[in-house]
Amino acid sequence: MSWKSITDKAQLKKLAKSICEKQEAKYSLLYGMILDDVFGSHFMLQFEDQAIALQTSPTRPIVISDLDNNQAREFALWLENNTEVKEIVGTKETVNLILDHLRSSEPGYPELLMDQRIYKLEQVKKPEIKYHMRQANPKDLKLVSEWFYQFMLDALVMQDPKRDLIEKMATTRIDNNEVYLLVKDGNPVSMACSNRPTINGITVNGVFTPIEHRGNGFAAEVVALLSEKLLNEYSFCCLYTDLNNPTSNKIYTNIGYETVCDSLHYKIRE
Repeated sequence: MSWKSITDKAQLKKLAKSICEKQEAKYSLLYGMILDDVFGSHFMLQFEDQAIALQTSPTRPIVISDLDNNQAREFALWLENNTEVKEIVGTKETVNLILDHLRSSEPGYPELLMDQRIYKLEQVKKPEIKYHMRQANPKDLKLVSEWFYQFMLDALVMQDPKRDLIEKMATTRIDNNEVYLLVKDGNPVSMACSNRPTINGITVNGVFTPIEHRGNGFAAEVVALLSEKLLNEYSFCCLYTDLNNPTSNKIYTNIGYETVCDSLHYKIRE
């Protein structure tokens, strides 16, 4: 048995339903991308009906479901033969298995880009709420674009984010009603976004507070308020955090987010 290309998104969605739905929070990234037809499909892969992988574009990482040892060995072989794939994201156990089976690597690689944790929330433990949250609108585009730009740099999502692409992304997310702002004295002081809905859950991401407003609990407020709003429509919210940022992890656990699993994002070649 080996990894094979999937030719049609309907087939991938059918496999994703059987593989991901029982653990939606763990697969919030992979399943959410598959259910979102906006995303491309550079590589769509399956290992029988047991495992799947998706890369949405040549510049994005390939995201993979959990693998056993044999599936990981075969996937490492596939990676060696498909050198245009530069990065990989998956649960800690699966990514480590794949890296163990990679037979060749460039000097300096694999390189850990993000040591992450996935959290899930079903009921909010609200902190003291002092301010109010509102949905961003087109008049907020300049501010939201700037905050997305700073977020990309802070979270190391992009080393050199392009302003025009960031503005395009901000426009799309505002138009999709995904961006929310915490407001103090009439001025936005923090941001959080919703993204990648699955059957029962939805992801909170893009949490950002500019430097001049940090240390005031604004991030905790906006995430709590947005999570509470989303739980009116979904059974749970989930989010990814950087384990090297203890402050953000503490914020989320204080609100009621509970650990699902750890995830790794590796760059495997230049």
